[in-house]
Amino acid sequence: MRTTIVTTIAAAALLSACSMPVYRDGNGNAASQRDVMACDYEAQKATAGINDSFRAGWMQAEISRSCLVSRGFQRSAQ
Repeated sequence: MRTTIVTTIAAAALLSACSMPVYRDGNGNAASQRDVMACDYEAQKATAGINDSFRAGWMQAEISRSCLVSRGFQRSAQ
């Protein structure tokens, strides 16, 4: 059961990576890899106890987005 959950989350993460939006600050600079990784880590910590993999993946994306926005980045078309 645990293997299925981990596999599902990993697959969801890989699929969502293909459609990741680009975040830019007010000067047009793309979000640094350090900022993105820090926000992803915080999102993973916040959703560690959620058993529903779809819900966990959705919440991770929302938390990561909110984290980047709170650091001054905005979603960009490219």
